[in-house]
Amino acid sequence: MKVLYLAPQLPWPLDQGARIRNYYLLRALAAEHSVDLLCLDGGRATTPATDLDIGPLVELCRRVEVFPAPARRRAARLRTLVRSPLPDLAHRAWQPALARRLRDLLAGEPYDVAQLSSLEMIPYRRLLAGGRRPRVVFDDLNAEYQLQRRACLTDLGQPRRWHAALYSAVQWRRLRAYEGRVCREADTVIAVSDTDAAHLRRLAPAARLLVLPNGVDTTAFAYREPTAESGGPSDAAPTLLFTGTMDYRPNVDAMLWFAEAIWPRLRAARPGLRCLIVGKAPDARLLAAARRQAGLEVTGAVPDVRPYLARAAVYVVPMRMGSGVRLKVLEAMAAGVPVVSTRMGLEGVAAVPGEHALLADTPPAFAAAVLRLLADPALAARLAARARGLVEERYAWTCLAPTLLTLYETLAGRATGDHGSSIGSSTWTV
Repeated sequence: MKVLYLAPQLPWPLDQGARIRNYYLLRALAAEHSVDLLCLDGGRATTPATDLDIGPLVELCRRVEVFPAPARRRAARLRTLVRSPLPDLAHRAWQPALARRLRDLLAGEPYDVAQLSSLEMIPYRRLLAGGRRPRVVFDDLNAEYQLQRRACLTDLGQPRRWHAALYSAVQWRRLRAYEGRVCREADTVIAVSDTDAAHLRRLAPAARLLVLPNGVDTTAFAYREPTAESGGPSDAAPTLLFTGTMDYRPNVDAMLWFAEAIWPRLRAARPGLRCLIVGKAPDARLLAAARRQAGLEVTGAVPDVRPYLARAAVYVVPMRMGSGVRLKVLEAMAAGVPVVSTRMGLEGVAAVPGEHALLADTPPAFAAAVLRLLADPALAARLAARARGLVEERYAWTCLAPTLLTLYETLAGRATGDHGSSIGSSTWTV
């Protein structure tokens, strides 16, 4: 089967959630089908990707072509905010050079399926219409309208962020209409969790939905037994950890809230405690918070998060907005780091509070949960071991890949003998 895969960023290196998901889905598809990848990437792109480090993608894909991500300045975003009824995501990834190349390929290549990763790539869908069009699979990495709704409600509680709340309120309403239409028109919509699938079902009751969670490479993220060195009571300076892209709004909000409302409580109880915020492009507000708060450290980009996971006593997930399933949580669980999270931070993960992680939604409760794990290494070890078991059973990429391949067989008509058949309006899950 010939597959066309469109992504908003090159799925290499594996330093960000969408890159990781797209890489492992591509790897699964390439094991059975011929895959052409067209994608955007900021600052590093050439077309074709002859001078770009694309890692194992060169062996997985028949064709890899990378185009410069559009540079949308604030003035352009304000213009579309005022003049266009569409959400910002509908404008963010449009690259004329990619569109021209896509037209050329479609004129000569009989693709069976086109997979569009994220709502950002949906504007290219109109180029797929007409003739023997490929089946369209839309991988909705987040229920985007719900993400903006939560961002709006969170920012409303902070007068300094009312401007951001207003922006999110506009985007939320536009996304509700746009995302619903996209889900109705796609041949299949992939959601990353049952929760996201329910949100999307409200927008498009007849949409054909498949639940395919984010996953983790359980070989790459090997389990390590918690020790006193990684946070037991004999450790004079245990380390907490948060990882992620640190200009991403939900991550910034999470760690600003942690720094302002939770960290002072923890340092008062454990003066030697450290917390590392690891990830590229740290927001200026986080850098300022780290300068104000002793023990809070922002690393910026790192080549590999696994050494930081190996030294962490507790992985913190103080999320207050967002959607989808956070790969960072699955990686921490796979690596044997006990997790303390808000309910939203664990949304979409089949973790049982008190069995796989500790949950807390207020600053006092969150701080108390972290201190409890630091004081009780046996409890931390039990949570870590059970969480690793959960990841191996439900979220290993090797377990998830067959579901995507089955979907492709069904779309091609091989499962039913009818190329025009559909999955129906039910929701698949794995």
